[in-house]
Amino acid sequence: MIPNVVLTGFMGTGKSTVGRQLAQALGTSFVDTDSLIESRHGPIPAIFERSGESEFRELERQIIAEIVHTGPVVLATGGGVMLDERNAAALEAWGTVYTLIASPDEIIRRVTADGVADRPLLQGDDPAGAVTELLAERRGVYGRYSPVRTDGRDPVAIAQEIANDLENRGAFVNPHVAPSTSRNALRTAARGVGGCLLAGVVGLVALFVLLMVARVFLGFLLQF
Repeated sequence: MIPNVVLTGFMGTGKSTVGRQLAQALGTSFVDTDSLIESRHGPIPAIFERSGESEFRELERQIIAEIVHTGPVVLATGGGVMLDERNAAALEAWGTVYTLIASPDEIIRRVTADGVADRPLLQGDDPAGAVTELLAERRGVYGRYSPVRTDGRDPVAIAQEIANDLENRGAFVNPHVAPSTSRNALRTAARGVGGCLLAGVVGLVALFVLLMVARVFLGFLLQF
């Protein structure tokens, strides 16, 4: 069983990188909403410049409406997707949602490392201030979902953490991993209990037969 998984969180938290690793770990496909929009409509900065943020959000809604009819998929969303309640409701019903989180300083370092030309929401004289402000605005939305910290961590390890959580929830069964020791112990205990019950039943039957034989023998002796 392979579940649908949604990775949300602020820009620069590693959704795409972790998502690819998670899809590989689960043996499923990976979709990035921003990449899908760009493949169909061109670069996101150009969309903002041409039609504004409202048009971009509408494209996101269209993508989400398509994706929730597919699966299984690991989906990395744009940072603002879950701000739209229609998107959030659809994705919550469709899959298990995790929020990737990182410290503000780490996010600022990541998103400004190569400049912010491809990040329309950070245009201006103070990208760091914009990050801080947007994080504050979105904290409540991101906080609705299970958090997974990404600061200074290997994406493979992060993906494995999520896969393990899905397995613990019963949402994912890995066919390539042997049952855990605890599960084996439970099975062994169950077999032991079953064996004891069977032995008890056999003992009762034997006792009953013995009593019947003794009764017949005693009746035979009383005739003489």
